[in-house]
This record gives sequence, structure tokens and C-alpha cells, in this order.
Amino acid sequence: MELQKARVIAEELKMLLEPGCARIEIAGSIRRRKPDPGDIELLFIPKFRGLVDELDYHVQSLLFEGVLD
Repeated sequence: MELQKARVIAEELKMLLEPGCARIEIAGSIRRRKPDPGDIELLFIPKFRGLVDELDYHVQSLLFEGVLD
């Protein structure tokens, strides 16, 4: 996959997951600007409310809505 296409996908995923994260960053070969990244890596710290992982709840909602598959 070309770098620009990978970056667009990574930015979109980051935007979708951000509400459930205390911090989220694009990592790996996209961050290093490798011309042909083989995958998309995101590093994150999920938000917690008590023992509930808000990122897990948010991802499950996106899956249910058909935004992620």
C-alpha cells in the first residue's frame, strides 16, 4: 500500500477511535514515512471509567453500527 493511502486510512481510524482513548498516535512505518507500509499501527491508551474500558465500548458501538467490520 502506498504511504499516502495508508496515512488517510490511519487518520480515519484514529478519528473513529479517539473518543475512547486518553491518547492515540499513528505508529510504525507510517510514522517513519516508509514509502510502502505493509500495515497500519496505532498505539493508544484507552480511557477507563472505573473498571469499564471506554475504548472497548466505543469499538463495539462502531461494529454494531457497521462503521467497522
